[in-house]
Amino acid sequence: MKAAWIAAFVLSLSFLPASAGPGCREVPPEPMSASQHGFAFVNSFEWTPPGGWARLPFRHRYGLCGGMSLLAMDHFHAGIEPQSVSVTPGPGDPLFERILLRQADSMGFLGRRTLRYLAWMALPEEGEGGSQAATRREFYSMKADLERGEPVALALIYVGFAERGMIWHNHQVVATGVQYLGRGTFAVSLYDPNFPGNGSVSLVLRGSPDGYETTQWIGPHRRLHVRGFFRTPYLPSEVK
Repeated sequence: MKAAWIAAFVLSLSFLPASAGPGCREVPPEPMSASQHGFAFVNSFEWTPPGGWARLPFRHRYGLCGGMSLLAMDHFHAGIEPQSVSVTPGPGDPLFERILLRQADSMGFLGRRTLRYLAWMALPEEGEGGSQAATRREFYSMKADLERGEPVALALIYVGFAERGMIWHNHQVVATGVQYLGRGTFAVSLYDPNFPGNGSVSLVLRGSPDGYETTQWIGPHRRLHVRGFFRTPYLPSEVK
């Protein structure tokens, strides 16, 4: 009984609203684009442990997709293009420190927003209470914003607990526009920090009996299955 109550509580978290937050400035005439407003370096950061640990023969790589996504949105709202550096910054670089701070913002106070990722990972894909149905609700909650050129921060759920997935196997991106392709199918253009400068990354949403089946396309040939996605909160931060 206790386990069932906990499961129900976790599932309920997946339907909590995610507001864009107040304070968004007026959007410039041109919408956000991956090639113009995204960073030119890839989302792969390297950290060498300090002190004696630094002599050990290993290095640690990790992603800061949430920080890169939010900071790219900050630049867009400020009307400032990001630095055109192609080398991923590291510790001690002011750009790295700003990305790290925005990464923490994307996770919320004490990482509380990770609960929503866990809740979505617990959902089945199909059925009335599944991720496809939840994705349909999320899409229609943000569709009007995309149509008027307002970028939206998104969490992409690639894996679920049923596939023994881990929370860090999921991803954060920026939705920059939407296009109707006909027959109940939509394409959502993305800035994906994993593919710098690539303006052909998109989510394709195809209608299903329960909601939307979602596929991420990287160009015309490579694709990734997405279990679902949801909007994540965004509050603008000053670009220095």
